[in-house]
Amino acid sequence: MARKGRIFLCHNSREKETAKSLAVDMLSTTGLRAWIDTWGIPGGQDWEKHIRTAFVSSSSCLVLLGPAGFGPYQQIEI
Repeated sequence: MARKGRIFLCHNSREKETAKSLAVDMLSTTGLRAWIDTWGIPGGQDWEKHIRTAFVSSSSCLVLLGPAGFGPYQQIEI
């Protein structure tokens, strides 16, 4: 089931700091919660399973495209 207001942030891992900053800004300015792998996957866990679960349970997805272009796993997510 989708979590109301939660946005899955699809980003290139080389632009992780930008994605984190955006997630913090979204929460503080709009109250919207973003799911980002750094915060949503406990250490040593099956990261692909957590990403799939987060994607299908989010209410929307925001695809970030920055100077580094699309990352390999980001392309799979898209």
